[in-house]
Amino acid sequence: MSSRKKIIVNKNFQLSFIMMYSIMTLIASLIVFVCLVIWSKNTYSQGFAMRVPNESEVTAWAKANNLKTEDVFTVLLDLPKSYSFFELTWKPVLIIIVFNILILIVFTAIYSNKIAGPLFRLKRELEQKVDGSDINPIIFRKGDAFHEVAELINQCLKLKR
Repeated sequence: MSSRKKIIVNKNFQLSFIMMYSIMTLIASLIVFVCLVIWSKNTYSQGFAMRVPNESEVTAWAKANNLKTEDVFTVLLDLPKSYSFFELTWKPVLIIIVFNILILIVFTAIYSNKIAGPLFRLKRELEQKVDGSDINPIIFRKGDAFHEVAELINQCLKLKR
């Protein structure tokens, strides 16, 4: 039993497998993104997550800084900019989507290797037979798919001998 270092052994199969799941994830992510856009009709103030100081705190701060209390309240009330839910969330959501796609690519490459690896081994053994060589018993790695196929081929090889 060989321990291969290459993860991509059947390029066409594995890349189409990765592409299919990436597209599915992208579609799911876009649905989430569209939902966020629809829900973005709500707006939030710049200080929505912060505590607004009470009047006595503002008065004390204004006196300490030689300002009129009315000027401080005007500045405090005029400064906040409104943000929509979309404006607050689009960057983190985009980062999550990209991160999810990268994780998906890695895991599907690893998972597809459990399928493509045994097929690669079978193909190589059959090519040896076509070239006139004897086929060695087929042994797949632990965790590979299609162990039952290897057993059937090995049984056929025993019958042929």
